Amino acid sequence: MKVSRFFAAICIVGFLKSAFAGPEIYDPLEAYKKANNLPVRPVRETVTVGTSRETARFIYDNGLLVRADYSYGPKDLPAGHSVYEYDKGLLVHEQLFDAAGRLAEEIRYQYKAGKLDKSMIHDVRGAAKIEWHYLYDKEGNLAGGKRLLSGKPTESFKLVRHTAGITQHIYNAKGELTAKVESTLEKGVLRSRVRTGLTGARYAEYRYNEKNLLIEIIYHETVRGEKTFVKKHQFDYSLQRDLPKTALHQTP
Repeated sequence: MKVSRFFAAICIVGFLKSAFAGPEIYDPLEAYKKANNLPVRPVRETVTVGTSRETARFIYDNGLLVRADYSYGPKDLPAGHSVYEYDKGLLVHEQLFDAAGRLAEEIRYQYKAGKLDKSMIHDVRGAAKIEWHYLYDKEGNLAGGKRLLSGKPTESFKLVRHTAGITQHIYNAKGELTAKVESTLEKGVLRSRVRTGLTGARYAEYRYNEKNLLIEIIYHETVRGEKTFVKKHQFDYSLQRDLPKTALHQTP
């Protein structure tokens, strides 16, 4: 499940939004990761893109994420922070501040019958106002959603569940199919996601430790048949500085 728009420094916020808010997720705001539905919560997430590294450190209160502090580079330079507010355990308000403490983005969440109904995003610097509206099936599962910019639809998606996982179809404002995301599940555990579109494909591989906790996500993409590394997320569940060991990162 989601942490997204981590770092708020003006010089890197655009790059980092693309680094964290990847196309492999249903909700670009990753409200699901912030929901209190994980038995163990990560205390740190590190994202590596080429030679660049960004880190988010999480603070919880009674199991709820209340603050995330962001830094970048080998010296962990401050890059901003986010704060979260809840009502009866549901995330209702999120604020993203840059490294100077200035409000950069504000998000409000609305619910119906305990389900996320709307996400309303206000980009303070650019004055843009974006809304995501969500739809559910009879069983209460997320079935689709649409994105509005200043009240006008710009994008939508539909989810189809099947025995191997979930297929997400993504459409533009005209209702034309622009991309498809295939999520593969094994015994209810997400193993991979593949997004195909007009310009190529992006792959996400999810890796877990012996306790079945997500510890690493590896992203690749293909453009004109060439596969390249995009980024890597690593999740740490202890307060120690060591990053989790995976098949790609074993000590001798």
